[in-house]
Amino acid sequence: GAAGRGRGVVHSHEKIMVGDSLVTTYNDQHFSRIRRHFKVNDNFLEGNVDFGSRTHLFGKGGSMHVYSKDRQYLLKTLTPSDHATLMNLSASYVTHITNKHPTLLARFLLHFKRKGVLWIVMNNWLPLADIEKYDFVYDLKGCDDSKRLVDRGKTVVMRRNRWYTPPYVWPIFSLEQIQQRRIYKQGKIQAKKVEVHVTPCFKKKILKTIKRDISFLERHSLMDYSLVLAIQASGSSSSSSSSSSSS
Repeated sequence: GAAGRGRGVVHSHEKIMVGDSLVTTYNDQHFSRIRRHFKVNDNFLEGNVDFGSRTHLFGKGGSMHVYSKDRQYLLKTLTPSDHATLMNLSASYVTHITNKHPTLLARFLLHFKRKGVLWIVMNNWLPLADIEKYDFVYDLKGCDDSKRLVDRGKTVVMRRNRWYTPPYVWPIFSLEQIQQRRIYKQGKIQAKKVEVHVTPCFKKKILKTIKRDISFLERHSLMDYSLVLAIQASGSSSSSSSSSSSS
């Protein structure tokens, strides 16, 4: 989520294709710098997105997520407020992402509108086609809302304790849903005390990077960001762990 106001420069780049659609882009004079920095072609999503696919996921805030076909990118819908904020801080954000210092912030590669809906495109830090190939995945926050998303290779069903959702709404009630709630709650407790063992040198580097990213977010009055942490046992087919923060 984001907080902020302001009007930025609208820049259209009608040669950019997303899936099979020609889209209107915003502030692409800035986001194209990120694509060049990470050697991503302007038409990286041409034929690479199916908006009618079943990979749509709806986030807690109601946003819609769509993965690119190659799983390298994640597309997310924006609220008008988030759109306005992004328009206002694009230049500063791009400078932060592309300078010589490391960052764990998601790399926003494209900001566009398709059929009246606003979207942002970012790299996917967890590109495995099956997220359950990771042993553990955590969504870590500075508040009391950290959670475990994958537990020993199995996706954790987010069964929140709300009066208007199962299993608390009669007659939608099952023992399975009660068990899902129990596992979800245990995962939230575990996420608050998860430990990751790294070398002293790497610890110093990662803390310095996180502090620098948080300083950028605070400077722009942004909130509701978290650190996504994925863990794999050594000897697995891909990297042992990966992490990123997103806002």
